[in-house]
Amino acid sequence: MDDGRFQSWALAEPQVVDPFILPEQGWNFRNDNLSLVNQSSDGKWYISAAMGWPTGTRLTVSDVNDCPQNGLWRQPALSDEGWLWESDIQNKVTLPELNSSNLSWNGSAAGYLLYCDQPVQSWKLVDGPALLLIEEGIPRMDWIGSAWLINSSSAASLSLDFRNLDSAVVFDERIHGNGTGWLAHDVVIDDEKITLNLNWESSDDHLVAWFELSDQSLELHLAAWDIG
Repeated sequence: MDDGRFQSWALAEPQVVDPFILPEQGWNFRNDNLSLVNQSSDGKWYISAAMGWPTGTRLTVSDVNDCPQNGLWRQPALSDEGWLWESDIQNKVTLPELNSSNLSWNGSAAGYLLYCDQPVQSWKLVDGPALLLIEEGIPRMDWIGSAWLINSSSAASLSLDFRNLDSAVVFDERIHGNGTGWLAHDVVIDDEKITLNLNWESSDDHLVAWFELSDQSLELHLAAWDIG
């Protein structure tokens, strides 16, 4: 059977580089062995183990999707309040040790973010809400466009957790396709967390779930195609 169906479910032109959210207020990092996200007394949210990046990771923000081949890599500026990376001014950094200090990253949501260690990765910086997807214990900012191809040979469920650091986020849903394999799902939303439980029945349907961002709306797209 022709499997060209895998090309039919995208609602927009394919993105060569995945988006990476850099909200207007930036991101704040500080490693914590007890919690992935913590709020300090000054109201700032600090993210632990962001993207799984280790100490010494080389990051750059650039107008071109290519890691620089020369030039010095330095740690961000250090003050009494911690490390500060202003990527509009200092475009290349190595991540400092964050077990005993914090890092604030501020900059324009334009150009590319590049991870310049092996394997090299790149993302397109986009403006958006301070919303994290927690995937296998890793807080991620590159969840826009993330997709799950579901094995529907047996009934099961998938639980996805978002941490909402911006109360303006709204949850929305879109349904696609001619199949009926998806069952009703559960969404639990509180001030800081969105827990989404996707459920499906055993079927021959081709099931795909993915996320998009529209203004301040988190869109869940559920597609089911009857390919039997």
